[in-house]
Amino acid sequence: MTEPWLWAARTLDADLDVATAAVANLVRRYGERHRWFHNLDQVAEVVEQADLLARETGLADRDRAIVVLAACARHVIYRAHPGPDHVACVLWVAEWLERAEIMQERVSRVEQLVLHTVRHSSNSTDTVSGVLLDANLSVLAAEPEVYDRYTQRLRAEYHWLDAPRWVEGRAHVLANFLSRRPLYRTEPARRRWEAAARANMSRELAHLLDLVVVDAGGVNLACRTFGPVDAPPVVLLHTLHRVPDTPGGVDWVEVAAALAADYRVYVPEMRGHGQSDWEISSSYQTMVGDLAGLLDALGIGSATVVGHGDGGVLAYLFAAAHPGRVARLVLEEAPPPARAKPWSGSATPPTGIRPQTWQKCLALWRRDHPDIEWFERAEAIPVPTLVIAGGGDSHLPQEQLAAMAEQLPAGRLVTIPVGHQVHRSRPAEWLATVAEFLRDTPDVRQPA
Repeated sequence: MTEPWLWAARTLDADLDVATAAVANLVRRYGERHRWFHNLDQVAEVVEQADLLARETGLADRDRAIVVLAACARHVIYRAHPGPDHVACVLWVAEWLERAEIMQERVSRVEQLVLHTVRHSSNSTDTVSGVLLDANLSVLAAEPEVYDRYTQRLRAEYHWLDAPRWVEGRAHVLANFLSRRPLYRTEPARRRWEAAARANMSRELAHLLDLVVVDAGGVNLACRTFGPVDAPPVVLLHTLHRVPDTPGGVDWVEVAAALAADYRVYVPEMRGHGQSDWEISSSYQTMVGDLAGLLDALGIGSATVVGHGDGGVLAYLFAAAHPGRVARLVLEEAPPPARAKPWSGSATPPTGIRPQTWQKCLALWRRDHPDIEWFERAEAIPVPTLVIAGGGDSHLPQEQLAAMAEQLPAGRLVTIPVGHQVHRSRPAEWLATVAEFLRDTPDVRQPA
């Protein structure tokens, strides 16, 4: 790392005495004992790959130098807390590069690049950002045994996270990467690494979530399980992204692990998600049949069914179509049945969702929505049903959720005022609410 750092400093007309002191500080910090992966070997590999990509994409020497400095500094402060760590790295960059009398414009550019590596993304389309971000992710395309060592060392750095939180967090990272098409931003990186990186991440995700693939009557559905085999079954249905390579149910991991103390928990990925078959036909009616086929394949006569978002829509439509197969129903922030016309969604996207993404979601909802008759049947669901509402911060009309609970013959409403992602935002409160509901309602299950 010392040689490329000093080359970059010279290229940017830095004070070499200060630059030499800075790289000595870098070397000391990257040698800290708590670093299992983000160490000297790793930063040297990223710097090497970044410089190679910079040459292949034709960057000028000064741009190459900025990339090298950012690649060296991006994890100089590291405690496995990505946001705060990167802010500390930027402060380190500001201190040392300004002392080295590098032009402020170039210092700011290095700071900006370091911040881009927080989420491994940037709104910028310039080649300089692309080179650094691609080099930073080059490890994803390593040989399988090297990749496996990387994941083991990364887990060691996050030892302070318990297993469910690690699985959920890591799975979300992998899901985010797999949903990007392409993953890499520069042509040389895509050509060299794209296929291998996707294979590695898909393999890790399947192992991480302990997925099995089940023939659910003509469609292959991936499913993960938690808890004793002979415990009462609970099925958790994820919200429906309808984006290829996007795992479903990742955000159920924490509550699924907790429910597994008393239940056999099944978290399927519905068609069009993760390792399940990707089919163009992904309407609710089709997925109702898929869910019936999955229960058949797993030998489950009936189960408690829990659904979040439009996974909740799938849950209540399944209960309406197969009332004997649902012992109890939990609907978290599920768009409600409507007698006149289906809910079509607010034109204003929820916080954190880009307008173009929200419009695609609304279009899919309208395209795949069942006929009104399905909803009329849903309003007559006889099984005990808990409706969980997220309060005023949710994008769903809360008065309609209350009306749905009132209309259901055995419905009850609980509001946990945290927005749409109740089980993720307040898992302890969600678990306490659901556990009380399951204790208070009979579990009348049908044999397989």
